[in-house]
Amino acid sequence: MLAERVESWMQDRENKGKKRGEERGKVKGRIDGLTELVMQQIQHKFGTLPLPSTYQKQLQQMTDVELLTLGNLLLEAQTLDDLFSQVA
Repeated sequence: MLAERVESWMQDRENKGKKRGEERGKVKGRIDGLTELVMQQIQHKFGTLPLPSTYQKQLQQMTDVELLTLGNLLLEAQTLDDLFSQVA
């Protein structure tokens, strides 16, 4: 009886850990995809790749919400400096 409870508890902990890992992977994949999309949009609009390292660092540290915002700001930005100054 005790052994069954311990086994059940261990299985539950393992399942929760797997689920947490899957969620983290999904978030990372979303951020990676958005980063790639924004970089392609920047290249298309400004013809600038590789990006200056300061902008690359900013992009790599952004959340998914920040990347979506940057993508929208990109529609109106006239320069890279203008674009990144709006999200700083």
